[in-house]
Amino acid sequence: TPLEQQTSRHRELGVEYKQQRPRLRANYYRMDLLNEIHFNALTFTNMNLSPTQRQGLELEGSWNLGSRWNLFGSYTHARAIFREGVYGGVDVSGKNVPLVPRDMAKLGVTWLAGDKTRVSGALGYVGRQYYDNDQANNFAGGQMPSYATADLKVSHVIGQWNFALAGNNLTDKKYYTYALRGGGATATNFNAYPMAGRNFLLTAAYRFQ
Repeated sequence: TPLEQQTSRHRELGVEYKQQRPRLRANYYRMDLLNEIHFNALTFTNMNLSPTQRQGLELEGSWNLGSRWNLFGSYTHARAIFREGVYGGVDVSGKNVPLVPRDMAKLGVTWLAGDKTRVSGALGYVGRQYYDNDQANNFAGGQMPSYATADLKVSHVIGQWNFALAGNNLTDKKYYTYALRGGGATATNFNAYPMAGRNFLLTAAYRFQ
């Protein structure tokens, strides 16, 4: 059966403040969606969801600490719910849409170590979210756990070349960003796709003029 077209009524309000050192931005949004398209991992097909609503607050800012240091950060508070619908015989009106973290945050700093050398580090946080296939929010296993990661990157420019060494998940955090709950109202099992542990990536890029 062909999918219905996804449509949305979108409202957004934002404000931005910018000077030489500080830059701040705040944004509030709300979307009322019909026939939101979602990938069903159980059947490996796309499907239309019942009417949903997504709204949230986004905060972002940066501050120049002198000529060589820059502090930056962001925070998102999001809420996604079903406006109506029935899944597995359960009325999901007002229930949370799976796979939408309620809170996300990032805090980092950039250091211009030299005219052609840049060092940056960041801490990231992702809050809890409901497992996929848990539209009724009644999975006995609870929610996907929150996690925090730490990353570091050093880049250096030599002529037309840009070399970078990135260290990701430096604390070797064991976490996953996607998981699917087991079937049955009392099931506690789930399938998760773990993310990589501590890893390093060396890259070289050449820019043609």
